Formats: sequence, structure tokens, C-alpha cells
Amino acid sequence: MRLELELAVQDAVAVPMPGQAGGWSPESINIDGIPINLLYRSRDGRPWLHLSPGVHSVVLTGLIPDADSFALPFSLTPRRIEVNAPGWEFAGVNEGLLLSGAVEFIRQQQAETDDTPLASEFPPYVRVVRDLTFDLDWRVTTQVFRRAPAEGAFTLPINLLANEAVVTPGIEVSDGVALIAMATGQNFVAWESRIPEGESATLTAAADAPWTEVWRFSVSPIWHAEYDGLPGTLPERPDPSFYVPEYYPRPGETLVVTLTRPSPSAGDTMAIDSVDYSAELGERSARSTLLFDYRSTQGAQHTIRLPDDSELQSVTIDGQPIPLQLNAGLLEIPIEPGEHRVSLAWTIDGSSGIRSSLPIVDLGAGASNLLASLRLPTNRWLLYASGPTLGPAVLYWPELLIFTLAALILARFKLSPLRAHEWLLLGLGLSTFAWSVLLLFAVWAFAMSWRGQASLDLKPQLFNGLQLGLGLLTVAALFAVLAAIPVGLLGQPDMQVVSPVQSGGLSWFADQSAGTTPEVATYSVSLWYYKAAMLAWALWLSFALLRWMPWAWNAFTHQGIWKGKVQAAA
Repeated sequence: MRLELELAVQDAVAVPMPGQAGGWSPESINIDGIPINLLYRSRDGRPWLHLSPGVHSVVLTGLIPDADSFALPFSLTPRRIEVNAPGWEFAGVNEGLLLSGAVEFIRQQQAETDDTPLASEFPPYVRVVRDLTFDLDWRVTTQVFRRAPAEGAFTLPINLLANEAVVTPGIEVSDGVALIAMATGQNFVAWESRIPEGESATLTAAADAPWTEVWRFSVSPIWHAEYDGLPGTLPERPDPSFYVPEYYPRPGETLVVTLTRPSPSAGDTMAIDSVDYSAELGERSARSTLLFDYRSTQGAQHTIRLPDDSELQSVTIDGQPIPLQLNAGLLEIPIEPGEHRVSLAWTIDGSSGIRSSLPIVDLGAGASNLLASLRLPTNRWLLYASGPTLGPAVLYWPELLIFTLAALILARFKLSPLRAHEWLLLGLGLSTFAWSVLLLFAVWAFAMSWRGQASLDLKPQLFNGLQLGLGLLTVAALFAVLAAIPVGLLGQPDMQVVSPVQSGGLSWFADQSAGTTPEVATYSVSLWYYKAAMLAWALWLSFALLRWMPWAWNAFTHQGIWKGKVQAAA
């Protein structure tokens, strides 16, 4: 084989020559008509020549290996190549271009004679797998797998789809055909393409082509695909989360894929999953915070209406502060697709009154899992709370109603030492912090009333024991009542507030809302009203004790205070 090379170099340099150890290798070298005997081989077996600056004509000659096929690799890709090889078929060259980095030579089949065996040659045969993806862009990934020959290089024209545009560099395309070059030892070639978006895609398997085809389709949820022409095949390893239809067409079969965009369902593009709205009332202003989590399918500007006279303090989205301003109570928040968290903080001037409410915020979208919290100042006496069903309840008033009925009933008992209004006054004072003291006092009062009316004919031991028990009960009752007076004057009233929502302060929960935060309110008065009432009650109790203690002493000394031992007669 004779190779004629034309090389141009700008400086003295070593240039790798075609060939390799174990394959074809040059045996004689001629540079510009001058024979050269010096040839350097690198460790990988490639031959190298030293060339001076300029344009040179290099001729290499060498014996062809004794084989049915061999490869001639080029370390440097030539700008143009021409091959003249009678008796040989060659692959890797197309229209003067080297496609795969090497030229593969295959000995042509010879007639069988007594002395020359028939050389075996297999024509190229491949498997073509086309993966079509229908998304925002329509893409095709084509993979070509070697089937025959098992070794050697070859070139093969592969038909493209209609209007397919190859975007992978290095793939020669002409008149809807891609010319692929498979080098020796190479078993796979692939390229990416684009196809224009339309209403359908038609695929037709070549009727007489040296390949088999596999069609696979990945359809985005933005498209609905219908297949017509041949039955699909279940993938060998199907993905349960994303089904990819596969088709194995026979030669000449056609598949038509009709694609339509599903009609969008009516509904909001944004959903608020949780809301935490709280306000802390102060002496002259209230500070409010609003925290909500949302999901959105598209980006937009979302408007939230804050209460009138609000002064915005801060806005954070996913923990990052965002500089925003209120415009007539409206706040424009940038919404991004996905899940995000927004936190707002603002203040409103004004002091707490009898009715304190959580100002309503218009979220601008439906919301679920809403938590509303209201924290009163410590100098307020809570009387009542209203809001959603799942929220705090002031149980003091039902308890007071039950006690009022009980006081009216107790006053009708014969042994009752107190009249109805006295029971009521005593209970009103103790009800906000010490129902147990009232119960102890009631037990003592009825015990002393019974002691003052009973005719006791008991042994000295029993009588003295009874007197001792009544004395201890009297001390305990008086101590409890007297100790309750400073507690009532200095402490906070216990209004028996219970709530299934534990979130600090008074909290209400609503499972969903059409777009506004829950309407909650509390009714309270200054704590000084409670302290004044307790002072009046303490004065009344002091005078009442002055009246009750003589009666208690008379009852305690009825039929004597103490009995000594009885002496037996001599």
C-alpha cells in the first residue's frame, strides 16, 4: 500500500504518521523525493517523522497485513482524503472526509478455486433505537448498535425522521439520511435531533434496510398522546412512576402519534397550605405577624390586603428579607412556582378597649389550616372570647351559673347558717381563684350549724374528739379564707380558660377559608376593676366574719366545751 501525504508545518515539529504496530506500518519513507531511514515509534506503536517548516510531500509504502481486513488509523485527521484500493472495500470515508478517525479495509470476496479459500464477509447490520421526547421541545435521541460484522469498520446510511434536524456535531447528514461510521472496536453511535412541534408525528420503518428499529416515546404531562398503526410492547423493565411505550415495527409498518394538549382544569394556580396569624396587643399599639406557606404552579404578583392604618415592618420570603411597600393597604408579593414560605410583620396604633379583635387580613386566595392567636396585655381582665368553634372557651360563667343555683339551694336548707345573698357574695369573691376554699368554708359552716343545734349525749372521749375536730376545722377554714384575701387583691383572676389549640395566648383554628383570616375577638376590662371588686369583697368579708364568729362560738360551746373524766362512786 502506498500513501501520499501533503503536510504543511509552520515550525520544525514531529508529526504522527498513519499506521500502528500490529497493523499496517510503513517500511519505506520518502520526503520531497528524498528517501528517509529515520522513523520514531512511540510507546503505543505510532510512527512519527520530523519535518522542517514548509509544505512537504511524504510518501509511505508498506506491505499489507495477511488478513481479510485491517485498519489504517490517522492520528491527525486529514482535511481531504482519497482512496484507490482495487480488490478491497473500505469504510470510514465519505465524499473525501474521514469520518471515524481510521480507514477500514475489507478484502473483497474472491472466486473459490482449489488453491484460494473463500474469504468470509458479513454486510453491516445494526439495531436502531429512536427515543422520542414530547415536552416543551420535541427531541429525538437515536442510538445505533452494531450487530454485524462483529469486528471491523463500516459506514452505513440511516434514514432520519421527517423534518429531523441533527444537532450533534460530527454526524454527516444529506437528504434526510445520516451517514454513520462505526470504527473497529466501536459498537455504538448516537446523536441528538430536534423535530418541529405539530399535531402528530409519523414514523415508518424502512421496507428494505440493513437494520431493525425500536421506537420509544416519553410524553410530558402537558401532552396527551394517542398511537395508531401497530400494537405497543411492554418494556422489559417498566418504570412504575413513568410509563414509556415501546414499539417494534416490522419493515414497512407505520405508526402515527397524535398529540393534543389537555384542557386545563378550572381552579386557582396558588394554594395556601397553612397560615399562622398572631397579634400582641400593647398599651398604645399592636404588633401583628402573618406567616403562611403556599404552593404555586406559576410565577405572578399576588396581592394581600392588610388592615387599615397598618405600618409594614418587614417581609421575608424563604428566610430572605424582601424590600416591599404598602400601597393603600395593598401589598404586592412576588410569587414563584413551587413551595415557599412568606412572613409579614406590621404594627397598628391604638390601645386595647373592651372589645379587642384580630384585624382581618385578605389573603387573596383560598387557604387551609389557619391558626389565629391574640395575646392580651397583662393588665386586662378577660371576660369573654369569640371566634371559630375550635378555640378558647371561658368556663367561669357556666361555673358561676351553677354556683348561683347551688347557693339558692343551700340557703333553703334548715342547717344553712348563711342566707342566699351571703352565699352568693362569698362565692363571687372566691370563685375567680379558690373554689376549694369555698367548699371548705361550706363544710365548716354546716358542721358548726349542726353542732349548735344537736343534742349530744356522748362519752367524754367522743365529745372531746368531736370538739377537737371542729376546732381544727375552724382554724383551717378561717386560715383559708383570710389567706384568700391577699391572693384575690394581688393575683390574677382565674377565668377557667381552656383551649384545644396550644399555641401561646388565645388561639383559634379554622380548617379552611375562602380567602380571609378568621374573625376572632375578646372582651376584657382593666384589671383595676377586678382589684376594686376584690377590695370591696374583702371589706364585706371582714365585717361578715365579725358577725359569724360569735355565732360559731355559741355553736361550739353548746352543751359545753370539754368533758372531764367521770369519777366512780365509792
